[in-house]
Amino acid sequence: MGAFMKVTDHSPHEWYSLAEKCYLEKHQGCAWCGGSHRVFCTKEGDRTSYYCQACDSQASYDRASRKYHFLAGEDIRDKGPETMCDDDSDLNTRIR
Repeated sequence: MGAFMKVTDHSPHEWYSLAEKCYLEKHQGCAWCGGSHRVFCTKEGDRTSYYCQACDSQASYDRASRKYHFLAGEDIRDKGPETMCDDDSDLNTRIR
């Protein structure tokens, strides 16, 4: 899962299933970028969507139309730390 697979590696239905699984098993995890604690699940009428706030991927299913949709996210691997606390590269310098 994650690791920035090509969109064509899975159908929209498969991406939705992966999104649902990652959301549950990886504590609001993302099927596209692989991160945890970053996905919102919304339910509006017959539509359920999983949206990642980190990479902007989205997987959704509309029960009324029986259609699945998937929008690939961005490649965020080289963007650096999400917060200042994630980057301890100069921790020893700051402590001294």
